[in-house]
Amino acid sequence: MSNRPDIQSCSQIEQDRIVLALLNGKRFGTFVDIGCGTPTLNSNTFLLETEYEWSGIAVDCTPQRDSWGWEDRRASRYIVADAMTLDYARLFEEEFADREIDFLSLDLEPPAITHDLLFALPWQRWRPHVIAYEADAYRDREAAAREQEAAAFLRAMGYSLRARLYPRLDHLLTQDVLCQDHIWMRADTLRQQTRG
Repeated sequence: MSNRPDIQSCSQIEQDRIVLALLNGKRFGTFVDIGCGTPTLNSNTFLLETEYEWSGIAVDCTPQRDSWGWEDRRASRYIVADAMTLDYARLFEEEFADREIDFLSLDLEPPAITHDLLFALPWQRWRPHVIAYEADAYRDREAAAREQEAAAFLRAMGYSLRARLYPRLDHLLTQDVLCQDHIWMRADTLRQQTRG
């Protein structure tokens, strides 16, 4: 999916490679990874940072480590905090000032918090080019309604659904087969990419 087939995805279900494909293998991009988890394992931004020289903000409510620590990811500003309490308008202004956000990854637990945060972000100033929104539709009864509400909101904001991602085959055998992640792209970015 990315422009380099030799690069292996670090994401849970190829979100990083899809972002690279949508943005034509962009180098030196920017990201916001809210609910980032560990620095490498199932990370939607590790590949972007280490192989494509992206930088950005990673947020999680508890300190996370795997074979790497966040201190090893020098292009990331790692914040341990409750994602619902941060002032994102100020944080984005401090970090990105005169740049746009290329990729926003939203993956909070439980999934209802991901939905709530989507509506709380400072959309009037910041419109990331690509969004990975983890709906985890298989996890609770209200998920379908949240998914529809989020989709209507993102469409109204000028985004187009580019991919629905499903759990890996080993998960399909043990869980209901419902969408896990959605990948959205700004319509104006999509038009530029298809022209370019």
